Amino acid sequence: MTAHREDHDEQSRVQAEQGQPQDHDPSQEWFWTPEWQEGERDADEELAAGRGTIYMSGEEFLAALKERRTRHADV
Repeated sequence: MTAHREDHDEQSRVQAEQGQPQDHDPSQEWFWTPEWQEGERDADEELAAGRGTIYMSGEEFLAALKERRTRHADV
């Protein structure tokens, strides 16, 4: 086995242990960093606990943001 193949095999093993897909786009490597994955887990926990909102569109998000801003402007 060549050194390149051994490096690739080791990288694939580490990715699999960390739950990373082995065929992800290299330009998205930031998503698979331990720090980012910790944030993803935190967000999943928050959502599972009922804390947070999912917006189905940008328009829906902006309408909620505008409504919240209007509500807090009256305080």
